[in-house]
Amino acid sequence: IFVFGAAKGVQRIAKAIEDVLGDRLTGGHVIDKKGCDIILDRIGVTLGGHPIPDEDCVKGCQRILEMTRDLRKEDLVFTIAGNGISSLLTLPVPGVSIEDVRRTTYIMQIERGAPTADLNPIRNHLDLMKGGRISTYIHPAKAIHLVAFDYDYDHLMNKNLWLHTLPDCTTFEDAVRMLKKWDAWDYVPQSVREHLSKADPKYETVKAEEFKKMS
Repeated sequence: IFVFGAAKGVQRIAKAIEDVLGDRLTGGHVIDKKGCDIILDRIGVTLGGHPIPDEDCVKGCQRILEMTRDLRKEDLVFTIAGNGISSLLTLPVPGVSIEDVRRTTYIMQIERGAPTADLNPIRNHLDLMKGGRISTYIHPAKAIHLVAFDYDYDHLMNKNLWLHTLPDCTTFEDAVRMLKKWDAWDYVPQSVREHLSKADPKYETVKAEEFKKMS
């Protein structure tokens, strides 16, 4: 039994799982915001940057990926998603650096004042973990996805763009459109423009139909 997740305060949810399962819990890894105390005993913790992601966010994601490689059908995984996950769960696609993602996030969120709903289609398509992709690494283990919000099933499956353990409703075209909407297209790094323009299906986020085939 494993726990993976990212959010501001993610450790409090993970701690509850530790307390209930005790020695039955094998381990796991979560990413919390820098400045938080580490309170977990059996689950590893990385403290990453928020609202602008940093190298420690990348290291935390790499640790999660390492642990998912040996998962089997017989294993059980709890995932945790909540506020802050879009920054903390950051592992850029090949050809886009963490600095490129940082710059893009800064331009959109700090300089332009774009809301998260307009920023997420962009960063979802610059990442190897967001938009449900973390769940593809967990498969074929059975996953129980904990989300710290009260959304109905239709919203979680078909309208979600920020709870990254679940399917994503956005596309590469949405990402490009949002950058242009906020007059940021010509200002973000060239690597970002090239990746989004290429729209390689290999890096598309997970949609509902694919997600429903997982355990």
